[in-house]
Amino acid sequence: MGKIKFLIVLCVCLVQFFSSCRSAEIAGPRIEGIAADENGEALCGASIFLDEECICITDMYGHFSINRTLPEGSTIRCEKESYVSAECIMEGSGKYKVIYFNLKSAEGLFAQALKSVKEEDYKKALSIISELKTGLIKPEEFVSSLYLESVVYLKLHEEDNFFNVIEDLKKHEVDYECIEQLVNDFGRKK
Repeated sequence: MGKIKFLIVLCVCLVQFFSSCRSAEIAGPRIEGIAADENGEALCGASIFLDEECICITDMYGHFSINRTLPEGSTIRCEKESYVSAECIMEGSGKYKVIYFNLKSAEGLFAQALKSVKEEDYKKALSIISELKTGLIKPEEFVSSLYLESVVYLKLHEEDNFFNVIEDLKKHEVDYECIEQLVNDFGRKK
């Protein structure tokens, strides 16, 4: 009787073992990754996008997992509010890939851009503003960055770029007196 129980338990264990091996084999490609800030701290709740579709959210440890086949050249993007988004383009078609996203905080970027304007390093300011605008920042921060960008173009005497930014400011319902003052300043600087 003891031998029969042993054989039954052994058979059940073997069936379970082989079925788990087979399911792991069938599971297909897997992409795992971690999203962290510039200090290496995990970013909980960051959105992971495949091209323009949000496919998952990072857990409390900044970890995410994608269980689907991705064509080579697909773009995976990580976004979180108050951070500059990061992208990764998939290369190769291996069964398992690991991605590490390191997102830069957008909070200090505006101060850096403002400092660059004060130091009259306008190219650096424009570069920082461009990086800032790619982040998921609050609407008022976005408008402030547009305003600062218009000031830079004002100082560089780049009329076309200045008026393009003014149009963007109008789209974001910025106070018209503020815009009018910028346009008047631009006219005086010419």
